[in-house]
Amino acid sequence: MAVKILIVEDDPVTQLQYSEILKKQGNVYLASSGEEAIILAMVVKPDVIFLDIELPGCNGFDVVQKLKSKQIPASVIMITAHNTPQNFIESVNSGVSYFLTKPVHADVIEVVLSNTLQRRQQKANSLAVIKNAESKFSNIISMLSEAVVVSDEKGIIQFVNQYCLNLFGYEHEELIGKNVKILTPPSIAKQHDQYIEEYNKTRQAHLIGNPRELEAVTKSGKKLIIDLNLSEFKDSDSRYYLGVIRDVTEKREMEEKLHQAAMFDALTGLRTRLSLSLELDKVSHTELKNGFILTAMLDVDDFQTLNTVLGFKVCDELLKTIASKLRHIQNTYSHKAYRVSADRFVVLGFSTDKDEAFQDKEILLDELEQLTVDMYRAHAFTVSITCVGYVTTLSEQEDNTLTQQLELSLKSARSQGKKGQVARASQLDNNVGLQIASLKLDLASNIDENTLCIVLQPKVNKLNKISSFEALLRWQDTRYPKLNLGHYIAAAEETGAIIQVGYFVIEQTCAFLADLHPAYRKRIFINLSIRQLFDANFTSFLASICAKHNIDHQYLGFELTESMVADDIVLVSKQLQKICDLGFEIAIDDFGTGQSNLRYIHKLPISQLKIDKSFIDDITDTTVSAPLVDSVYQIAKAMNLTVVAEGVEKLEQ
Repeated sequence: MAVKILIVEDDPVTQLQYSEILKKQGNVYLASSGEEAIILAMVVKPDVIFLDIELPGCNGFDVVQKLKSKQIPASVIMITAHNTPQNFIESVNSGVSYFLTKPVHADVIEVVLSNTLQRRQQKANSLAVIKNAESKFSNIISMLSEAVVVSDEKGIIQFVNQYCLNLFGYEHEELIGKNVKILTPPSIAKQHDQYIEEYNKTRQAHLIGNPRELEAVTKSGKKLIIDLNLSEFKDSDSRYYLGVIRDVTEKREMEEKLHQAAMFDALTGLRTRLSLSLELDKVSHTELKNGFILTAMLDVDDFQTLNTVLGFKVCDELLKTIASKLRHIQNTYSHKAYRVSADRFVVLGFSTDKDEAFQDKEILLDELEQLTVDMYRAHAFTVSITCVGYVTTLSEQEDNTLTQQLELSLKSARSQGKKGQVARASQLDNNVGLQIASLKLDLASNIDENTLCIVLQPKVNKLNKISSFEALLRWQDTRYPKLNLGHYIAAAEETGAIIQVGYFVIEQTCAFLADLHPAYRKRIFINLSIRQLFDANFTSFLASICAKHNIDHQYLGFELTESMVADDIVLVSKQLQKICDLGFEIAIDDFGTGQSNLRYIHKLPISQLKIDKSFIDDITDTTVSAPLVDSVYQIAKAMNLTVVAEGVEKLEQ
């Protein structure tokens, strides 16, 4: 087994130097602080620790004491740049193996490590020659940081070390002469005598020589989890069993806490996205693999805006309330509820009967519909939740696309005006995941321009005159009947084909403008992806394509979503300035839904703000104010920007 070496050093250069020297000697683990070293040591159980004294937080001596309290039997080599008598004396008193002064030569490190490992090996070998004479070996065994128990052939305890007494809470006389079963829970104690008898007859070992994790019990009844390494030895007339026991209870408890953190959401207590993935994988290996999945996803509308307006504390309480209602549904109908992202939840159920699955789905959606109504009313009509629900089969989810399909369906429901509603469908589209994978392969090689076209959406001013247009991409491919434009854009973004798709839209737009008489030309805005914005050839392509079609730059503009700008507003601003310097206009799309900082957005070279359609949809009455829309308008007015409202369809709006 490879040697485990832990390097605790807060200077990254020194840390790297030690790592390069020691990586040939075993598995190297790195820590930059005392706290990190203690946690890492508890997990990996290092053989040797190279420990700096001066560390942020607790120092090297504190680490040594903490390791001792945690019963971690690592050999410590103390390294310091402060070679003072006080440090040396304290190191010796702490029981470290070596005290080295920086800078330390590589040869010295290797020799010290070799000697330390030899000492550890000698210590381990000493256990193999322990005899029943307690006086001969008690001093050696007492120094071990593991519990040691020696029993005879019948399991009667002949010797225990002090650590064993401390671990199990017994006095010496309470264990000597007793059966080793006293240290085990009833479930194991019942099997012990039978195992001893069988082994003494057959010599076929199950535990001996095979380290194993078992349950043990203390005098007070406290359960422990132990690593047991059992071996046997004999003298001239007797046979003995030597058990070396390490308490791993805290380690397992920590692992359980990490498991809980990974599988259950800290805020709501619901299962996580990882838990959902594992659940689907587990079910695929049971009799339910040929059954049906009833599933629903619900999402809080405009959650980023709610966070801004109401505050994180209020929104956290909102999420916990939703989770509580989902937990009630979960307990009532034996479904499972998951929080798969900040404001998005999934409910999952299984059935082997198709009719039953569809019936259960309708019941589930009725419950979720009531939940959305309750939340809407409870929060003074400021909170709306959109939900989609389906029935599908596990075989259709082999590529683990269930969550992705639900998210796409959620987006589709909103685009169809079902925001704040429960969208019901008979089933998820079959083979959507497979078609997405096939589309990605196609896009990775080349885009088929025959499946693409553009349409123009007019922008009308307050005089009811068309002031400009927006070029919208359309895609239709008979090879992918289950996919829509949203799937296509997502696949193009992921494969990088979005750059070529963007160039296609620009080419088609310029060609359209070229066919118009100059007197009838209006500016056309084109949606710009972040990949295209940072493409090295973008500005030169723009100039060349406009020259090719003899199009003045004033007739083209570009739109970026607010979330794209927010990713790196300084870098984006530089790229946009290059485009503006060529005479093109820039607009911010979907304003109000992203995370832009108003302190920075005024520095962008933009001429237009587009208010997201979701805000316009909320305007249903001329007597009710629209504070968010008013705020955006005032911001734009102060910045001398044109305001465009998306989706104005009613007189009130």
